[in-house]
Amino acid sequence: MENQQFEQTSLDTNPFFIYLKTKQPKLYEMISQNLYKICVPCQRSLVGVKLTKEFVLLHILTKSPYYKGECVTIQDQEKAVIVDRLFLNLHRGWKQKRLIKVLSTEMFYNREYQSYEVVIIESDFSEKKTKKSTNKNSKIKNMKLSPLHSPRTQKNLTKKQKKIDELMKKRRSEIIVCLPKSMTYVEILKFWKKIGKKKIRLKSFKFFSQDLQIFKESYFLVKKYEKEIGKKVSTLYSQSADLLIKQDLVLSSFPSNSYNGQKLINSLKILIVGKLKIWEKIRRFYQTEDSVCNEQILLLQKITPQIAGIIEPLRIDYSLAIQELQSIANCKTAFEKLIIIDKTIMTINELVENSNSKINSLSTDDLIPIFSYIIVKSKIPNLFSTTVYLQHFNLCDMITSKYAFEITLIDSIVNNLIYEKKLLKMFNDFKQLEKTNKQSSILKQNKLNHINDQNINMDNNDSNHMGEQNLKNLIPTESNLRQQNNLLIKEIL
Repeated sequence: MENQQFEQTSLDTNPFFIYLKTKQPKLYEMISQNLYKICVPCQRSLVGVKLTKEFVLLHILTKSPYYKGECVTIQDQEKAVIVDRLFLNLHRGWKQKRLIKVLSTEMFYNREYQSYEVVIIESDFSEKKTKKSTNKNSKIKNMKLSPLHSPRTQKNLTKKQKKIDELMKKRRSEIIVCLPKSMTYVEILKFWKKIGKKKIRLKSFKFFSQDLQIFKESYFLVKKYEKEIGKKVSTLYSQSADLLIKQDLVLSSFPSNSYNGQKLINSLKILIVGKLKIWEKIRRFYQTEDSVCNEQILLLQKITPQIAGIIEPLRIDYSLAIQELQSIANCKTAFEKLIIIDKTIMTINELVENSNSKINSLSTDDLIPIFSYIIVKSKIPNLFSTTVYLQHFNLCDMITSKYAFEITLIDSIVNNLIYEKKLLKMFNDFKQLEKTNKQSSILKQNKLNHINDQNINMDNNDSNHMGEQNLKNLIPTESNLRQQNNLLIKEIL
């Protein structure tokens, strides 16, 4: 057994490696100089395979310019492979996406003593087509000889099939009863644990755990390449979800286009996204942008509906909507966060309908300033990270046009908040206007006070002048005194 395993992993006797070194020496030299990775199919898998230059080129890998740990074939840049210690994952650009086991890895050195890897793998990369036998006579002979086609065997098979169908029906009903009503990560986690206890085997969880490990070790975030990484993540959880469904007999019996089938697949995708812990990675990666966003929000805490640009009939109390949006911080997946945003918009509409305003329905122009005001007042932590998460890691095939509107809405608001700073400019302009108005009102008051003082002074001057005149009238003159004295003398005499 050990000798057989050694033969499979030995490069000295491997037809692929011998062909590359002896028949394609220039290609081998080029590979060693460029430090490409050579994937050598094991000896057993090469039985009946015609070795050509094109076949060899398909198994030569170079590093991907975008993703750490991902490689592309030098023959076709669209065909990508995630390289791991245990498996090679043919995940993008291949018709048959699959995992290929790594049997061993050896290090080789070129003339400059630079190292490159030679990986011995369980099977080759070629996408083989299965050929159906066309020999009808052989089929008929086999059918006549086979005991499976006897009437007794057919009856036994029918009985077994009925039992299987009954068991499948029972297990399907158990799953339907347990399906989560709210598609939150916590509820979905409980659901899968619960159906696990019902002995529904999920063998393909092994594949998922392998994919998960490969992904965690290989990918990293690059600014301005979030879209590409988002696509990669989307491909990963879609593949993993499909594997989980197809590998289990009970789960695969649900039609994919049915309500329960869709809910089952979507719950799996949310579970996988939660397990990947992408939100935690994004939050750490965009700490700087989040802190800038938090500073802007703190500066705007004294904002009023009027400053935010909300029209007068809609300047109502939005406390309930603010409370609803604050719960977004507790959500783990993008899907849950989008549901919270949708609920917040519904709450806004309800508050407007129940108010005394004559407006029955909100337009987008009405909603943007209201939602901006609510975002500021709710003080959402990691607002920028949340926007990136919703844009690029949102389970694309689960997003309807309604949720696409929510993504566009929050993206435009955050863009105005951080980059264009429209709300802050409006707030500062309003404060400046308020300050100017205050100063002008003080100046006006001072002028009025000055005028009043002048009027009082003028009144005082007039009263003083009148007093002097009265005093003059009261003080007797010399002629008056003489007249009074003469009258007194006459009276005495």
